[in-house]
Amino acid sequence: MIKNQKSTWTTTHLGVVVNPTSSKGKAKKMWPEIHKELKKNFKKISFYFTEHKRDGFVKSRKLIEEGCNTILVISGDGVINEVANEIIKSQKKIALAIIPIGTGSDTAKPIYQSMQAKLKIKDFIRIIKKGDLQVYDVGKAKYYTTKAMDTREERYFVNIASVGITALICSKVNKSSKKLGAWSYAWSCCQTTISYSFPPTLYTIFDQKDFPKKVENKQKGKEEKKKEIEIEIKKEEEIEEEEEEEEKEVVEVVEEEKGEEEEVEENEKEKEKTSQIGSHWGMEEKYDISPTQKKKIALFAMGIGTFFGGGMMVCPKSVVNDGYFDCCVAPSVSLKETIQIMIQMRSGSHIKSKGVSYTRGKGVKLELPKSIWKLSEKKRKRELDNYRIELEGEDVGFLPAKFEVVPKALNIIVYKIEN
Repeated sequence: MIKNQKSTWTTTHLGVVVNPTSSKGKAKKMWPEIHKELKKNFKKISFYFTEHKRDGFVKSRKLIEEGCNTILVISGDGVINEVANEIIKSQKKIALAIIPIGTGSDTAKPIYQSMQAKLKIKDFIRIIKKGDLQVYDVGKAKYYTTKAMDTREERYFVNIASVGITALICSKVNKSSKKLGAWSYAWSCCQTTISYSFPPTLYTIFDQKDFPKKVENKQKGKEEKKKEIEIEIKKEEEIEEEEEEEEKEVVEVVEEEKGEEEEVEENEKEKEKTSQIGSHWGMEEKYDISPTQKKKIALFAMGIGTFFGGGMMVCPKSVVNDGYFDCCVAPSVSLKETIQIMIQMRSGSHIKSKGVSYTRGKGVKLELPKSIWKLSEKKRKRELDNYRIELEGEDVGFLPAKFEVVPKALNIIVYKIEN
C-alpha cells in the first residue's frame, strides 16, 4: 500500500540500465522495441547494458555522473536494487523508473499496483513520461559478507529483506540457471523446506508498534492468550534442553580438539570481533528497544514493500512510506505446518496462522546464539548457512546484522490508476 504523497516529475535526461540476461534473455530481445519508443518520447537518452553481477552499481554511477535526472531499469529485482543504491548514495534528486523483466519482479508490484502483466511497452513509456512521482522509504542493512566475518557491507533495499529459510532458498536459486523462471524458486523452496534445521535466532525490534487486534469475545481472547503463553513457555523449555545438548556436544568437540590451541585462539578473536558488530551504529540510542527474543524461527522478514518469492505476500499490510518495517516472524513448526504457512503467503493469510508474529518497527537487530562460537570452525561455517541474509532476492551475507528504515529516501515513478 502507498500513502498519497505524489508529485509530478519531468525527465530532461533519461538514463537506462538494461540487464540483457534478465528473464532468460527477454530484456535483450525487447530492447530494440523499447529503445525505439524511448527515442520517440525523450530528447536525451543514455543507456548501458550490464555485463556481470553487481555491474548495475557501476553503470548507474556512470549515468549519474552524466547528469541523468531519471534512471530507468529494465531488469528484475537484483539490478533494480543496485541502481536504487547508487541513486540514494548520490544524494541527488533523481527519479527511479522500472520496466520489470525478471524472475520475480516483486519490487515493481506495488509500483504498478500488480498491473504490470497487463501493460504493454507503450504503456510503460507513457507512465514514465507522465512522471507521477512517489516518495518511498528504504531499508538500510549492515551485515557480514563472508562466513569468516572479515568483511562488512552496508546496502539499501526498496522491498524486502529476510533471514532464515527464504535466504537459503535465494542462495540456491541464484546458483541455479533460473531456466524455469518462477518454478526455480518453487523447486528450491520445496528442497530447502524439507531439509531446513530451524536454528535459534536472537532478535530485537526497535520502536515496535503492534497492529490493533480485534477480539470479539473477551473471555475467548483471555483463553487464547493463556494458551499462547503456555506454548511460549514450552518452546523456551525445549530450547533450553536443546542448548544443554549443544553444550554436551561442545564439550566433546573441545576434548577432541584439545591440542588445537591455534584454532581456539582464532575462534576467540572472531568471537570478540563479532561481539563488537554494529557498536558504532548507535541504533540503541535512537530508538525505544523491545526485549530481545530468542526463538527457533523459519523466517524473519522486514518489508518496505509487500511481495517476495515471485508473488508471496509476506508483508501484506506494509505501507511503503509510513516510516516502519512490517516484521513477519514465522516460527519453527512441523514440515506440514511450514508448507502450509508458505502456501498461505500467496494470499497474505499466513499472518493469522498459529505462532506467526506480525508487527512493525523502525529497526531490527538479528544476532547469532552464543553456542555457535563454541563450535569448531568447520562446523560453525556449515551452521552459518542457516543464518544467511537476502535483499530483494539476492543472497548478500550473514548474521549478525542490523536493519534500519530510512524515511522518504527514494523517488519512484509509479503507475497511477485514473478515476
